[in-house]
Amino acid sequence: MIRISKIADYSVLILSYMAQHREATQFTARGLAEATKLPLPMVSKILKELAKADLLTSQRGSHGGYRLARTPEKIKITQILEAVDGPFGLTQCTSGPGSCNMEHCCGIRANWSKVSATIFSSLLRVSLADMIEPLPACGELLVIRS
Repeated sequence: MIRISKIADYSVLILSYMAQHREATQFTARGLAEATKLPLPMVSKILKELAKADLLTSQRGSHGGYRLARTPEKIKITQILEAVDGPFGLTQCTSGPGSCNMEHCCGIRANWSKVSATIFSSLLRVSLADMIEPLPACGELLVIRS
């Protein structure tokens, strides 16, 4: 089964919450932990990684906190995943050269690379704004933009 990491999932959850509540001027790690029901140490770690990747801006001090660095439409899911998990790849060898000691003689590496690129390309079309849109009611057609 192909799954994103727990940290990547939590990162999307935290950013989705921030995107849905943009009227707030700043978000604190503690406030986000309480709102999302995630452990504070995990939220703090994620916020630092997202700020380092320029997905969030941070301000220190008693009135400090975090804000989205750009609009939800301009934050791609791939950017979030790579900010916390590193380069995207379905297999070890597709996340970057030199990451697998078998890549020089592997007969299926090129095919895994093709599959990985296809999934990555699909994820590039999904923004944070898409993640906070309500799902259609049961029976309605779900349309994915290309």
